[in-house]
Amino acid sequence: RDVLSACPDAVFRKERRQIMKKISVIISSLRPHKLEATIDSIGIHSDLCEVVVVGPYPPNTREYVTHVKIDDPKQGDPYQREAAGEPSLSQKMNMGLKAANGEYIVFHNDDLHFRKGWAPKLVEFMEKNKDKPRPYLASFISAVGGEIPNRYTVFGLLYANLGCIRKEDLKAVGGQIYDERMRTEYVDPDLSLRVWAKGGTVEICKDVVIDIDSYTRSDKNDKDPLCRSYKSYWLVPDAGAFFDIWFPKYFPLFFRKYGKVSKLFSNSDGVLPESLYGKGAFAVFGKYIIKLFIHTLSGNRKKAGEIKKDLARLVNRRWITLDYDAPYKREEIIRK
Repeated sequence: RDVLSACPDAVFRKERRQIMKKISVIISSLRPHKLEATIDSIGIHSDLCEVVVVGPYPPNTREYVTHVKIDDPKQGDPYQREAAGEPSLSQKMNMGLKAANGEYIVFHNDDLHFRKGWAPKLVEFMEKNKDKPRPYLASFISAVGGEIPNRYTVFGLLYANLGCIRKEDLKAVGGQIYDERMRTEYVDPDLSLRVWAKGGTVEICKDVVIDIDSYTRSDKNDKDPLCRSYKSYWLVPDAGAFFDIWFPKYFPLFFRKYGKVSKLFSNSDGVLPESLYGKGAFAVFGKYIIKLFIHTLSGNRKKAGEIKKDLARLVNRRWITLDYDAPYKREEIIRK
């Protein structure tokens, strides 16, 4: 008897390898009550898609779904849970990547829904742009109340909150979706910067839209303590890790070009106080750089971490339009 027959998940994986899907949608989930509707929304295009769910709770059986089982959630706050062995979001997404068989990897959430028709449009988009500088990352559009907000950038470079990348291209940027030095925060800007730094391209795929009207953060009456607790606990350490990796590479470029690039930012993102609108790089960043130097010199790691978090926020800005063109020459973006 085939040993795989004792494990339904393994059977489904074996069968799916014989029916290769173009797209693998990877989801880390701790919210089974929201996951099922999300899977169903993807299942409309099950001819093109497989879904890989990483989490403790098995989803309902479907031929296009693989469940990567992890242990039940640990007790305590996120620090205690990590110490007890609970994997982070970034670790779980990378587990899902190992089980994915599709040519195109989509990183997704367990409570967000694509608009109908997204999958064939995504395949068409990726094929049409296959000759663009690679690695190539497609950034999806998110709509709130039917409105599409301006795009987020980091150091003036577009990044994908949710998007699609060829599995082959992930090999060029470290072989992972998310860098596990960050648990939940700044993982998406990091992936996009890995693409840019290798001479690749991040572009907006306007035909793939995610409606986030039901997303917990857009509903002020639904605080979703699970999501918010992870974010609040890991914001400072994750921002610090992001700072250590990318500020030496991109901040000097961003600082030198700030006068030009800052004109492309929307102040509606709420990052700068009105007193700093239109100000130069020294006015915006100077006091933070001085404080970071002092706290680092004095060995105050907690205060230094807070300043790194503030600086990471200051370079994380929305574009002024829905379109995007990189503000730098390609040779300036590439980093070792």
